[in-house]
Amino acid sequence: MSRSSILIVDDNVTNIQVLNDVLKENYTIYFATSGQDALDIVTNEHPDLILLDIMMPEMDGYEVCTRLKRNQDTQNIPVIFVSAMTDVKDETRGLDVGAADYITKPISAPIVQARVKTHLNLVQQTKKIQQAYDELKSSQDQLLQQEKIASIGQLTEGLAHEINSPAQDIQINLKFFETAFNDLFHLVTQQHTLLAHAENDYELETLCATIENINLPYLTEEIPKAANQSLEGIQRILEIINALKQFSEPYSTQDSMVDVNSAIETIVDMSANIWNEHAELKMNLAPDHPTASAVAGEFSKVVLNLIVNATQAIEESENGVGKITITTAQEANWVYITVADTGEGISSENLTRIFIPFFTTKEAGKRTGLGLSVAYSIVEKNGGTLTVESDVGKGSIFTIKLKKY
Repeated sequence: MSRSSILIVDDNVTNIQVLNDVLKENYTIYFATSGQDALDIVTNEHPDLILLDIMMPEMDGYEVCTRLKRNQDTQNIPVIFVSAMTDVKDETRGLDVGAADYITKPISAPIVQARVKTHLNLVQQTKKIQQAYDELKSSQDQLLQQEKIASIGQLTEGLAHEINSPAQDIQINLKFFETAFNDLFHLVTQQHTLLAHAENDYELETLCATIENINLPYLTEEIPKAANQSLEGIQRILEIINALKQFSEPYSTQDSMVDVNSAIETIVDMSANIWNEHAELKMNLAPDHPTASAVAGEFSKVVLNLIVNATQAIEESENGVGKITITTAQEANWVYITVADTGEGISSENLTRIFIPFFTTKEAGKRTGLGLSVAYSIVEKNGGTLTVESDVGKGSIFTIKLKKY
């Protein structure tokens, strides 16, 4: 394990030597005799702790400490003032400019060693906490991405069905167009030939028979319908692909204006194949079109997770086909979205744990236990809250509260 480093700053070399003798056995020591030298050494060496005199020419210790605390790269380095100034006002001022501690001269070696050890231990603990936080944040980001991938997987079957239906219509219509155009081409060719060379009624009757045989009125009526149906099918496929692209975009850290009603309508449409066999879904969307301050893709993810959760609750209840009701409203500076279901409900014991990662009441392997915890985390990260009310046997109501844009 590498030795911790300490910078001693004092314009009196004798004072530096005294502190060096106390600390050199256990620490790497740097020293400076002026405020500017101290700032330069901190920039180049980034010591773990600084022992700083106050009374120095040109730049005193208060100014040095103030500059260190203003600099993002050095503000977390603990500073201990070591000064002959013993007035309470001097010590208070030192702590006010950001010092971690204050030792008076003449120093006591055991006190200096104890204070230095304490603050270096705090530095090490702070680093460990920061490292643990970074690892936790990284794990959380990975979980968010994994849950998002899982949700996209849940949507795949529904999207396949949604895309397959208009695609089949287009395929059938194109085959119809192929046959119809071949018949029409044959008719037009024959018509031109007969009209150019017809010399008797028989040949005109032959043309009429051809028209009747290909059912020209039927083609005249059905071709525009088939063309329109194909165009609608293509538009539907494009809408689904666009919605999936928006949902699949990497998570952003930038809040933006979310059209709450529109986002809900899109995700309800995309997830139809998830809920439509188990529930009737009703939307009571506010007519004043509330807009929330949030990351659009993350908001859609939360709504999807709540719809999936409601569907599963209904599926596992004994109430038959249930109901999911999504309601939006705005009041003062907040936007409210509720997702209510008539599912099995949540016991009071489990109600306090449902937002805990990996918590699930289902058998191992059936549920990840991440859907609600991810939703809770996303809403909280966007400056809102996610709460739940539930009655066993009657259902649950989840409420999202977000800042109004």
